[in-house]
Amino acid sequence: MSASPLVAIVDDDEDIRHSLCALFVSNGYAVATYASADAFCARANAQEGGATPAMVITDLHMPGMTGLEMIRMLRGGGSELPFVLVTAFATPAIRSLARRYGVVDVVEKPFRPLRLLELVRETVG
Repeated sequence: MSASPLVAIVDDDEDIRHSLCALFVSNGYAVATYASADAFCARANAQEGGATPAMVITDLHMPGMTGLEMIRMLRGGGSELPFVLVTAFATPAIRSLARRYGVVDVVEKPFRPLRLLELVRETVG
């Protein structure tokens, strides 16, 4: 039996992390949550043989590093992880940068949680 795909949720809003965690776990996914982009990057750098996320859902605006800055940094390091960017500020400039960094989709807040579940299913199964 293969392990469930791991979905990483990076968001400074604890309520969003908890609700998305419950959604994905109830649909058979493993979940790891992070309160900041810095925390996700620190954990990703520390993983040696640990579970690598199959997909990352990240907020754009967070204290410290933004979601786009995190994606740009990880892409610069060779990461090919699929990312979904969640934001209340989906401007044309943000969408353009997201496309440049290979983001799967930009989802506007308030979002339908099932839309994120659809994106994960389409991307990682």
